[in-house]
Amino acid sequence: MIAELEDHLKRSFNQEKLNLIGKLIGEGWTKDVLRFSANVTQYREQVNCHIWAQFGEVRTELAQFSFEEFPWNGDVLVSGNVYVSKHYQGYGIGKLLNAERIEVAKASGASAIICTVLEANIPERKVLFANNWRNLGRFKSGYSNTLVEFWLKELK
Repeated sequence: MIAELEDHLKRSFNQEKLNLIGKLIGEGWTKDVLRFSANVTQYREQVNCHIWAQFGEVRTELAQFSFEEFPWNGDVLVSGNVYVSKHYQGYGIGKLLNAERIEVAKASGASAIICTVLEANIPERKVLFANNWRNLGRFKSGYSNTLVEFWLKELK
């Protein structure tokens, strides 16, 4: 399923979709942008997607997310590393990436996506709630000493 995810993501982030990101950000940001690009890579059993903007010689990351199969159950995907750069938050990019995660997961044949979100990450929690993800509970991370929530999106 990982190879299929990679293929779907590469096809999904065509120039039309990247131009939509430019429109979300607005004229204030895009007048100096030469181009938007997406880089989809596979590392072991993980697929990573990074969205970039090119300003002259400077390339800056707008957002990213990744997928991997849930151990011993390839029908469930784990989505992680979801991030929108601080300078690009509030433009709807997180909403667009969430829709993209769902579309690509469905196209790859997955039945569900799970993810964890820091309880303090209000923007991501709002996106998940608005798109019918279910909050399954929370725990205190021994690693970061923060509250973390489990979320589930059923696809079928």
